[in-house]
Amino acid sequence: MANLAVVYAGDEAGNISFNFNKGATRYFVVALIGTQSPDELRAGLGTFRLQHSLGAQYEFSFYELSGLALLNNVLTHVSGLDFQAWALVVDKSLLPDSFRIMHRLEFYMFFVSELLRLIPEEERQGSTLILDEYDRSGKTINALRRTMRLRSLAGRFKTIVTRRSLSESLSRSLTWWLDRCCAKLLMTRVGLIKYWAKICRLLYEYRP
Repeated sequence: MANLAVVYAGDEAGNISFNFNKGATRYFVVALIGTQSPDELRAGLGTFRLQHSLGAQYEFSFYELSGLALLNNVLTHVSGLDFQAWALVVDKSLLPDSFRIMHRLEFYMFFVSELLRLIPEEERQGSTLILDEYDRSGKTINALRRTMRLRSLAGRFKTIVTRRSLSESLSRSLTWWLDRCCAKLLMTRVGLIKYWAKICRLLYEYRP
C-alpha cells in the first residue's frame, strides 16, 4: 500500500470509566481502516445498500446488523473491498492504577498511539488520518501529535483531521462489533473476532 495515497479512518467503542459497578464498559476498543481508494470503498458500501434495499443513510452498526443473515452478507461483502484494518482491544480490568487517574484525552491518545504502532512507519508517513471526534478547538489533533512525539512514533501523518459521525465508517462498525463480542460474549458473535482477525492486519489485545 503506497503511503502517500493512504487515508486512515479511526473510531473507538466503550468508555474510559473504571466504575464497573455503575455501568462502565470492561473493554475499550480502538480501530483503524486504511485505504488508497476511499471513494471506491464508499461506493462498495453503497452497492451493498442497493442490493439489499437498504436506505442511502443506512449505517453498518452492530445494532442495525442484528440479523445473522444480513450480518454474514455484510462481512462477506466487505472482505472483498480494498482496505486494511487494525484493531486494539483493551481489558480495562487488567490496567494498573496509573490508568485510572489519566485524563480522558490522555487515556484515549495513549491507546490510539498504541494502535498506530501496529501500522508500519513507512505506511503512516505522509498519509491522512481521520478520527471520529467532535473537536473544533483542535485539542485532539494537538494531543495526538504531542503523544506521537513523546512516544517517539516516527512516520508522521501529513494531515490529521477530526470529523464527528463519519459516514459509511467501517472503522465504527469494527469497533462496535468487537466491543460487543468482548462485552457480552454472545456465541453468535464470538466468531466475528476470528473473522475480523483474518481481515485485519493485526487484531491486538493490549496487556500492560
